[in-house]
Amino acid sequence: MVSVGVQWLVSTGYVEMNNDQTAVILTESGYGKITGNEPDAESASLTAVSNTRRAVILVALEVETRAVLRHLPDWKDDVVRDTVFYRGRFENWDVAVAEVGAGNYPAAVIAERAIAHYKPEVALFVGVAGGVKDVELGDIVIGTKVYGYETGKETAQGFRTRPNSSVASHAFEQRGRVLRQRSDWTARLNPLLTSSEKRVHLGPIAAGEKVIASTQGQVAQFLSEHYGDTLAVEMEGRGFLEGVHVNAPVQGCVIRGISGLLEGKSSSDAKGWQEIAADAASAVAFEILATLKPEDRPIPADSGGSSSQPRRVPITEFRDWAAEAGWCMDAHAAPMGDNDLWTFTKRLRQAAVDGDIQFSGKRYLSDYGKELDSEPLTRIPSQHFEEFSFDVVQLAQAENYDIFTYRPDELQRGLRGRIFRDLYLDATQARAWLGNAGKAPASAGVAVRLNTVNARIDDDSPVCSLGIQNISANDFSGYLVQIVELSGTVPDGMPMPFVLRTDRQIRAGTRDRFLLSKGQEAIVPLIFRGPVRANEWFFIDEGGNKYFVPADSTKIIVHIFGGAGPGAALVFIDLDAGWNVFPSVKTVASDHTLEMERGLVPGIGPVADMPGST
Repeated sequence: MVSVGVQWLVSTGYVEMNNDQTAVILTESGYGKITGNEPDAESASLTAVSNTRRAVILVALEVETRAVLRHLPDWKDDVVRDTVFYRGRFENWDVAVAEVGAGNYPAAVIAERAIAHYKPEVALFVGVAGGVKDVELGDIVIGTKVYGYETGKETAQGFRTRPNSSVASHAFEQRGRVLRQRSDWTARLNPLLTSSEKRVHLGPIAAGEKVIASTQGQVAQFLSEHYGDTLAVEMEGRGFLEGVHVNAPVQGCVIRGISGLLEGKSSSDAKGWQEIAADAASAVAFEILATLKPEDRPIPADSGGSSSQPRRVPITEFRDWAAEAGWCMDAHAAPMGDNDLWTFTKRLRQAAVDGDIQFSGKRYLSDYGKELDSEPLTRIPSQHFEEFSFDVVQLAQAENYDIFTYRPDELQRGLRGRIFRDLYLDATQARAWLGNAGKAPASAGVAVRLNTVNARIDDDSPVCSLGIQNISANDFSGYLVQIVELSGTVPDGMPMPFVLRTDRQIRAGTRDRFLLSKGQEAIVPLIFRGPVRANEWFFIDEGGNKYFVPADSTKIIVHIFGGAGPGAALVFIDLDAGWNVFPSVKTVASDHTLEMERGLVPGIGPVADMPGST
């Protein structure tokens, strides 16, 4: 957690607020978001989210909701297509909870809705169930599989079952086996609820649409005859796991606390066993989340085809992977460093050209919309990327169907039949690339802004100055700022690269590298003008020598060294007929050149003059 004043950052130009009133910035601790609602610097916070994992938990009853939310004390409600979710943090998990009511059908519908919206790593159904055999009140059953026991065929000879089941994820089953041998999970139980010792069981659960309250009833006899290994019975698990199944690779599991046995259900409910059982199931669920290791994350499943074909992941999901790996995937972020979106896009295109990542997509033939697009997903040959690349803004912001391969010198509709949309990547290759050739460079730990208050230094006034702040968690004593490229004619005798000094160094007549403690800012003037001639500008070197240039629209590439990594910025100084200055700045990759500004960025396309902060 890094404390910052959000409004101050915005007002000074370090970050830009997005439409959803969040700002994105990269620190040494990861890629994070801040909101604009914080009232002051003390309450404003920037949270790194690179390690955040997502989970969805569904329940059927209000007593189950209370039990789950006890583990999420700071939850807030979140509405998704009229469905209310309770969203909170548990350790490094972002957890969304919904109460779906009784029945397999609503469980399936809400499971699919929750997974589609939150894109979780895992999904759990947590609640109470009736014990069938080998269990006691308060015990917990982790369902290794869930039977849909009401599927079958009615014949003249009677009902013939057609077994239908879904299995839990292997990772959850294995964690359950560990819990069965340990008791430390009981520390998560509500201390206000008392009951006998609880045991963890692994085994089948049966789910139908009936409440079973007697061992002598037809349904109970039917379960005994056809599903004799069933440990517990309930009404939502089969539908829930079906909703998980159609959203592979989400890992799913049903966890139930035994609140009643088939005989004496009303009596156990009256004694508070529902509350006790719901609490026990929740304790086990959150213990599993706490111990589920990152390496247990699944690789996204193939979006189509046989199991022998490579698994594919949508490029929007890969975008999230890249952010987790340290790339700044926001087109308007203000940190400096080679982990920027433009560098990422160039490297990704090169990976496609080299065949390091196999891409698939739909050939772009029409604009009728996704629902009417019947084009199949096909492999894109690596040669395609020698001519075509990716649009940076689409890659950062668009939905998967609206991300195209493209060429910057032609309109998109003019490339119909030649480019692809709705892009997917080979998941295994993409993961490997992010860990090797696509590994994110370190952030420079520096934020840059335009300084709008240009105080005079002796008789000279800065035309444009940069505010450079150390946003890392460390102090650095060797900062160096250089102009490496200048549009127009470089003045005679002006050395390049040209070392710049801070305003304090210029006033004190000192030189060399300067110190920036954590959070500290230095003002670095770029170019000056004198008190008489507004149409004449000049640079001042370390020795106080001046190099004059005519006042004109100017582009300057600045490199900053001495932080956690190198940083670079492009400054554009525009002016009107009255010599009034209108500067802007954007962060760029360290290998960015003015030639790229004049033409096309290889592998990306045209870069606008002023997409950065102003």
